[in-house]
Amino acid sequence: LSGSVIDYPKKTRRFSAKASGVIDSKTLKRAVAGKPIEKEADFDGVIPFSLSAEGMGGEFEAAASIDGTRARLKFADLMDKPSGERFSVEIAGSRNKDSIAIKNASVSFGRSSSANVTGSVTPDFSAYDLTFRSAGVQFADIGRVSAYFIKDFESSGLVTFDVRAQKKSAKGPRAYTGAIDVKDARFETTFVPKPVEDITASARFFDNG
Repeated sequence: LSGSVIDYPKKTRRFSAKASGVIDSKTLKRAVAGKPIEKEADFDGVIPFSLSAEGMGGEFEAAASIDGTRARLKFADLMDKPSGERFSVEIAGSRNKDSIAIKNASVSFGRSSSANVTGSVTPDFSAYDLTFRSAGVQFADIGRVSAYFIKDFESSGLVTFDVRAQKKSAKGPRAYTGAIDVKDARFETTFVPKPVEDITASARFFDNG
């Protein structure tokens, strides 16, 4: 951990801080002990992380990353990732009094899958302009980290997407533009009684705001 604060205790004080290390499963379990999430989550292994922040007053830039590859991560029916499966998250952004800018929020997992979000939201989340993108998420990779997929089933296929979601004001309408494409999808999930086989589909969104 390193950092500095200039002009403390003035409201205009500038700060800069960095931290990095490893979180182990005991620390994570202590953090959720006694909370509702405790019954839903399970951890084992270690998670390297890094954090940084720099700014003045209520305006700052920040970045964070975690690498859960070496850990087993389980959360309710959403995630069931064994140790050794790649899983990492990176976030970079900034905040001022009017908005939170997401320069990049990305997740990478499995052998070759990744997705990211960029854009901005108001501090109260009443308005936003966000773009969700992925050049490729493999259904096989989803099966490696998700509790929704049957792991004994050999999943395959690819989904790509580039979707923009907008809401320009608290009372304004939502608008979506972009595309989602699924190619040769094959998987078995807990949601349906039989395997899904050979699905190819496309969806296009046009400004409905």
